[in-house]
Amino acid sequence: MLMRKMLQLTVALALVLVPVAAATAAEPAATAPATCGQSLAQMSAAPTKVAEITATVADMFAAHAALMDQGKDEASLAEAKGLRAIATLHRQLSTDAAKTAAAMKAAESWPAAAHDMAKFSADPRLTAATRKLVALEKEFIVLLQKMAADMEAQTK
Repeated sequence: MLMRKMLQLTVALALVLVPVAAATAAEPAATAPATCGQSLAQMSAAPTKVAEITATVADMFAAHAALMDQGKDEASLAEAKGLRAIATLHRQLSTDAAKTAAAMKAAESWPAAAHDMAKFSADPRLTAATRKLVALEKEFIVLLQKMAADMEAQTK
């Protein structure tokens, strides 16, 4: 139950946070993309990975459910039913993440647009959102590391 909740939280956060984190970590400032579209295309690696992860989680839950279906008691059958429902949701997340990645990749062909960087830097909403995002990304990295370590420990 705890593992399921952790995986659901991971997926939800990854869909929101990882795309920006990947772009920030992947490229040093000196070689940053020339356009926003190129930057989005670079960041598409994150939702691509989220699509792979969520599809794999769906497979894992489906396999777990199949084993629970072998039980005859109500609790086993209820767990199997719940796992299949969550697996379906993860497949939907996977599909949505793949669509997001494709849209981001397609952005690479956008023409360069003029940006008034002074306005971007001075905008309080953008500045606050960026700061919050950086803090959440750092928290998310720690969470993912812990979840990976917990999952490894369960499979030994």
